Parts: sequence; C-alpha cells; structure tokens
Amino acid sequence: MTDAMPAESQHPTGRPPGVCGEPRMFTNAIKDGADPKNIDLVTVNPKGKKFKMCANCQTWVPGFGGEVLTG
Repeated sequence: MTDAMPAESQHPTGRPPGVCGEPRMFTNAIKDGADPKNIDLVTVNPKGKKFKMCANCQTWVPGFGGEVLTG
C-alpha cells in the first residue's frame, strides 16, 4: 500500500498521505484475500455523505482499485 501512495502530500493543507480511510480499507481487503481491482470505491464523510476523494488519494487510488464512483 505505501508504495502506491505519494511520498509527499498533494493535499492543499499538507495532510500526510495515508491518514485517509482508503489505505486502511485496501490494506484490510487485501489481507482478507480480495483483489483491489474488484473493489469499486465510494468516498463518504463521517455523516455518510458522498464527496470527492482528497488530492493524496486521487494520485494512487484510480488505477490501484476498481472504479471510483464519487469522482
């Protein structure tokens, strides 16, 4: 997982890569035997509202997993 993430923050606020839920989700899914290409991704905030993934995740999630359904 860490090889797929950017080495430096791409986020406007400088938030470090890897603090989002996407890396944890993919890591847990892979540990459970899932193929990341079979995982379609929907990003949501803590209230469950869909939103666009952050700049860090935009650099690695497309192409690593399945389809990104929230932009």
